[in-house]
Amino acid sequence: MEIYHVSYESGLKQITNDKFSARMWTPESYPHKVLISEFSRKLGSESIYRVCFWSNYSDAVNASTKEFGGKKNVILKFEYNDLVALGFNDSQDDGFPNQYVHLFWIKENTAPSSFSDAGVPFNKISIEVDGQWECFDNYMSKCISTNNIPELGSKPPITKKPWWRFW
Repeated sequence: MEIYHVSYESGLKQITNDKFSARMWTPESYPHKVLISEFSRKLGSESIYRVCFWSNYSDAVNASTKEFGGKKNVILKFEYNDLVALGFNDSQDDGFPNQYVHLFWIKENTAPSSFSDAGVPFNKISIEVDGQWECFDNYMSKCISTNNIPELGSKPPITKKPWWRFW
């Protein structure tokens, strides 16, 4: 089953390896009931990481325009089983009470970054670019080679001089 994640374009710049990982959750970020319950049972060396997904493309498109405050965002396509195989738990995201949104979460030893160790490899993810699905691995390779994450719907990125860094 395919599921869809909406991410800010600027968030892609925070990825420092070749996998898409979940962000660390704290009770102050959003009081997800299931995560609050797990938080009370976690060990001191553990953290909870979470990421949400829409069950269908049209809901993801709707969220990208209504839920993301007009900031530039992208839609990524994943396979449901890839997240489950990594040990993520699937719960209903109570931040979206009028629709079913998957809240995938995992409890791990606290990572040095604010992202989980568990993550879906780029080559198993697709990104929508100009209405077409492209392998996220290829997309990110182009971004890294040009030191630029292009705006969707724009012309291909221009290769910059080595000293010119956006990333």
